[in-house]
Parts: sequence; C-alpha cells; structure tokens
Amino acid sequence: MQPPYFSKYRRDLEAASPPLIPYLGLMLQNLIVLDQGNPLFLKTLPSQLVDKYQSCHGPIINFWRCWKHFLIIHVFVKQEKMDPEKSRYSIRPDMKILQFLGNFKNSLPESELRLLANRLRRSIS
Repeated sequence: MQPPYFSKYRRDLEAASPPLIPYLGLMLQNLIVLDQGNPLFLKTLPSQLVDKYQSCHGPIINFWRCWKHFLIIHVFVKQEKMDPEKSRYSIRPDMKILQFLGNFKNSLPESELRLLANRLRRSIS
C-alpha cells in the first residue's frame, strides 16, 4: 500500500466481496482526519442559503462531513448486512496442529510468561 492515500486499497476494498477484514487502522485514521479537518457546523453560509437563512434556524450542519463519515463506516455496515453464509470464513480446527501444540494445555499462566519475558529482556540489555 502506498501511504498516505491508499487509493488502490480503497478501490479494492469497495470491490471486494465478504468475507474480508478491512484494515481498521486506516479506517480510524480516516475518521480522525475527517473529524479534525472538517467542523460539524459551517462557519460561513453557503451562497445558496444567504437570502433564506434566519438566525432562528440555528447553525448550519456540514452534511458533506456526515456523508464522508457514512462512506467510511459503510464498509462495516455493508459487511454486517451480507448473507451470513457468505460473510464468514469457513475455518475448521486442524487436529494435527492442535495435537502438535498440545491444545495449549502445557502453556504457562500469563503471570509466569510475563516474568519470563522480563527476565529475558534484562538479560539482553
């Protein structure tokens, strides 16, 4: 992917059919940039509204910003509305791999793993 625009990724994502996992980091980055760069309410009136606007109407909402939010979030909404059979991966447990890993029965508790990781970090530095 070519930052910062990711245009090819966006086109591929729009054309892709589920199941898929969108890059959440890019989606959140888009929402943050959109929020920071575009106010919810317009500071100046559009030229079409100058003669029709009255102060009792309140602030003018930036619908372009709302539409862009929708387009970003719609990727997830579209995936939720898909046929459940098509929108899920059909991954089945591989018994050979699970047996090789011992079904994780002999793994250490998280507290012991953390102590072991800290010991290894200290020995390296």
